Amino acid sequence: MNEPKRPAIGENHRRVISNTLRLTDRMLCRFRLWGEGQEVASVLFHLQNDLSPAQRERIRQVVAEAQAIIVGLLDEFGLAGRVQLVSQLIRGDCGCAWSDLQEITSHHLRGYGEPSPELARELDPRLGALCETLKRLEDVVAENDAGPPGGREKPPA
Repeated sequence: MNEPKRPAIGENHRRVISNTLRLTDRMLCRFRLWGEGQEVASVLFHLQNDLSPAQRERIRQVVAEAQAIIVGLLDEFGLAGRVQLVSQLIRGDCGCAWSDLQEITSHHLRGYGEPSPELARELDPRLGALCETLKRLEDVVAENDAGPPGGREKPPA
């Protein structure tokens, strides 16, 4: 039996379509977790799940429908999924956070007005310690970093 011919797709189109679908699927995964009741409580961040049981069930259903459409697109265009390694996400997020933390040191805060010497004395060392802990987190997962940045492609199904 002849397999239907796939539409022609250039490498640039394949890449942008794959990346966009991957980001959409990642978002849908987050929504599915919320549909399963996930909440997060931390020091400064609290994610309160205010969805009713009916909303949660409907979200899970609609997410499944959306992911079925994505599977169809993957099949139709011969796109590959991608394995994202948690170790790489941790390293990337720590790097971004480190950069953001540098922006709130007393030196950079001068752009918002001269910070008090007391603020600088208390803030800067603690930010330095926080950046050091982020570096240690990166070190913890560095041994897992076996592959190209951004994950590895899975072969087309």
